Amino acid sequence: MIWFLELVFICLMLGILALLLFAFLFSWAWAMNQEEKKLSFSEILAVAAVEWGAFLSLLAAHLRPHRDFYEAPPLRDRDITSHQLPIIFVPSLHLGAGVFRFLMWRLRKNFWNSLWLFRWKSFLNDPELLEDQLQTYIATVIERTKASRFRIVSFGTSRPLVSQVLSRPDLAAYCDKWIAVSSPKLLPKSLNFLSLARAKKSYQRFQKEGRDPDLLIVGENDFFCYPTECWGEVKQVILPHVGHFGAALHALCTQNIMRELQQA
Repeated sequence: MIWFLELVFICLMLGILALLLFAFLFSWAWAMNQEEKKLSFSEILAVAAVEWGAFLSLLAAHLRPHRDFYEAPPLRDRDITSHQLPIIFVPSLHLGAGVFRFLMWRLRKNFWNSLWLFRWKSFLNDPELLEDQLQTYIATVIERTKASRFRIVSFGTSRPLVSQVLSRPDLAAYCDKWIAVSSPKLLPKSLNFLSLARAKKSYQRFQKEGRDPDLLIVGENDFFCYPTECWGEVKQVILPHVGHFGAALHALCTQNIMRELQQA
């Protein structure tokens, strides 16, 4: 039994080191393409270390099971406040719902009480089927809450799918706010290299005239998504010192999302 635990520990340590090397190599490639500023070796290491810490934090968040939703009772139009409107969390096609753990905890502490976690079905690869899955989930939320509108918070490569679903005539009027985190409009080369086939297909099918997020939150050191043109022309909040995954854990990300959701 002891040898097995030692083997698990060794594999865990090697995995953590491999993750650090992975972050360093990608941050190095990103730094070499930063024409407007030259980063020193120590600065590149700092960028990689911050994102490495975000990787590990999100990994830990995925180990603990999540409740599917925190459901508010059915609403009446005259009683609705911004805190009661249902918020649907849509993860990227690479990650699970754990990316929203910290954000949902903060929202619950600040009295938002209708939080709904969406999960992509792993066996679906066709973009149309993925869009239908998301639309069905949204319809379920609307039916359960009796809400006349809802909000969406999305992350990463889910952007083209959310955009297409919210452009459909039967949903266009229901979603009054869409906040996206680390979500490129165009799939950059670095992220394309890491993406699964279904993510690539979703971006290939993506109609550029589809709906854009009302607010896009990005990290200034996102070494997966560059150049800046990949974000598209949309209202942005740029978070200092963090990258693609670190943006989801940044306190300023949470504050900006809460500020946006408070608006009726």
